Amino acid sequence: MAYRFGLPGIREYPQGTTGVGDIDSGPVIFGIGGAASIVGIKAMAIYKEWELHQALRNSVAGFGLSLGVGHRRTYLFGALPIADVFIAWANAGACQAQQEEPIGIKWTFHFYSLLLIFVLGFLAFKI
Repeated sequence: MAYRFGLPGIREYPQGTTGVGDIDSGPVIFGIGGAASIVGIKAMAIYKEWELHQALRNSVAGFGLSLGVGHRRTYLFGALPIADVFIAWANAGACQAQQEEPIGIKWTFHFYSLLLIFVLGFLAFKI
């Protein structure tokens, strides 16, 4: 487990080791594996680590550009149906999870987001 910009993710490689990923790992961004993080959602649910389960689920939803319409949800604009199925599998059986978001993770991410917006806004007005 590692945190980037206040959001949790599962490392694709052990700490101190780097790589670019392969066909099975999906995108590896800042050392965090997309597929590893999705599998981590399921692992956290199996071991009843609900706070980490929700934090990983929310990170994947954010980076996966989650879009819900009615009772249907797609990720990455529905361009990769296997991603939708994989994420649905990871979330299946997690109905026991608490409904509250871990507040520390939520506010940390928002802090980084606001900081980025201010920096980009400052640069836009300076140029």
